[in-house]
Amino acid sequence: MIIYCEKAKLVKFSAQGLEEAKDKLHVMKLSEEEQKAYNNYLESLHDRASFYDSTYGQGLNKGLMEGEIIGTQKGREEGEAIGIRKGLQKAYKNLVAGGMEPAQAKKLLNF
Repeated sequence: MIIYCEKAKLVKFSAQGLEEAKDKLHVMKLSEEEQKAYNNYLESLHDRASFYDSTYGQGLNKGLMEGEIIGTQKGREEGEAIGIRKGLQKAYKNLVAGGMEPAQAKKLLNF
């Protein structure tokens, strides 16, 4: 898209990728030394971003692994507790069904 302003004798262009081209032209206008400094700056930004991404990813993976271990351990402990409770309830029912007094069955099973 081209915009023309008669009064100011100004022509403005608008197209996809125009901003990037404008930035490249600005860099090309810099002296060789300034271009090197600018490229070093961009490289350091890239390195920082890469470092951040890699350390973040490592921390995330470590946290997920630790969380999985803790979750598995808690799940196992809770599962064992539920299993023991159900086993005691079944033993109590069997003892009472077999003719034992409920109070005696509770005492026997430490219920």
